[in-house]
Order: sequence, then structure tokens, then C-alpha cells
Amino acid sequence: MGSLRHRIGLINMEKIKKLLLVVPHQDDEVNVAGCIMDQLNNNNVNIFIIFTTNGDKNYKLLKKRMDEMVRSCKFNNIAEIILLGYGDQYLEGSIYDAEDDTCVYTSYAGKTETYCVGKLQDYRYKKSGYHSKYCKKNYLADLNDAILDVMADMIISVDCDNHPDHRTTSLCFDTVLGNIIKNSTYRPIVLKKYACCDTWFGPKDYFIRPMRGALCN
Repeated sequence: MGSLRHRIGLINMEKIKKLLLVVPHQDDEVNVAGCIMDQLNNNNVNIFIIFTTNGDKNYKLLKKRMDEMVRSCKFNNIAEIILLGYGDQYLEGSIYDAEDDTCVYTSYAGKTETYCVGKLQDYRYKKSGYHSKYCKKNYLADLNDAILDVMADMIISVDCDNHPDHRTTSLCFDTVLGNIIKNSTYRPIVLKKYACCDTWFGPKDYFIRPMRGALCN
């Protein structure tokens, strides 16, 4: 947390009009950037969040989780919530490691394509009128398009820790951003932050040296 505050402090925030958070689950936005939300709001930065998954491994709690997400984002003055609608972990393993990037995976919730609950809509359906099948190719394409839709001045992405969804989001983000840089003039400021180890267990993680999230598996 302290290091993120320090790095933000080195940036001229007057030039930052839009900030994008790229995280897998509905709570990771707090784990990644909760310590700077007030600073961002005080500088009139418009905050956008891409949630890559529905956080639906416990499907019975999905509606409650989404309602809490909406309230939390409203409290933190989030300008827009973008829900890619992918699964919270898959029966076949990490979608990033798929040998065939068109192979359709099945989530723990039993889903094979993007979706949302209630009045919320997943990104691809809202943008194009259809849902994306759960495969690596679609995941990369949806993340790519969502990032380019926002065109934020700064992006803070989850880093590659020991949670499979965090690794997938982090590695896919790196792949997508690399392609964007190769094929356009878009050059955002990019920071990455752990959101599982070093954060999930709070002080218990924070006072372990070296931090577990920083260790290679």
C-alpha cells in the first residue's frame, strides 16, 4: 500500500483525468487502490474499473456480491463499471494456459459464456449484442476493446500473484497492452499491484518478509 502511495506521489496528478483499474474480482479494486481513492477523488480523476470475472465461484452469493460492488463503487465515486463477465476460476484450469485459445472453458458456476445478473450487462453483450464464449481469444479481445474504450491516462492492474484469476488477468493485461503499444500511439502510465497475498490477510501478510506475493511459485 505504501509503495503505491509513493509512486502516485511521484506523478503529476494534474495531468491524470482518467484512471482505469483492471482487476479480477469485486473487492480487488479496494485491495489494489483503496489507499488512494480519496486522493484520486480530491484531484477530480474519473475512475473506471474493469472487473474481468463475475466473482461467481460461490454462485449463491453472486447477486449479493454484485449489489455490494455497486454500492462500494458509488461510495468511491466510480465513473463507470465494466464487467467482462468471465468465470471465477474454471474446471479446466487457468484460461491463460489454454493450448488452444479458442477452446471453451466451463466456470465453477457452470457457465460457458459471459453474463451478468439483474440489470447489469456484461461488456461484450452491451457493446456488440452477444455474449463471449469463455476462451482465451475472447478474453484477450474483450479486455483489449474495453481498455481502448476508456483510453485512460493511467492504468493500475492487478499483479501476478498466486490466485489463478489474478494471474490470468495480470498476464492477459500484459499481452493486450503489449499489442496496443505495438499498434497504436496510446501510451498510458501503468502501475501493477498485488491484490491477494500481502493484502487479503491484512496485517498478517503485511508483516511477513519477504512478502509472499512477491515470491515466485
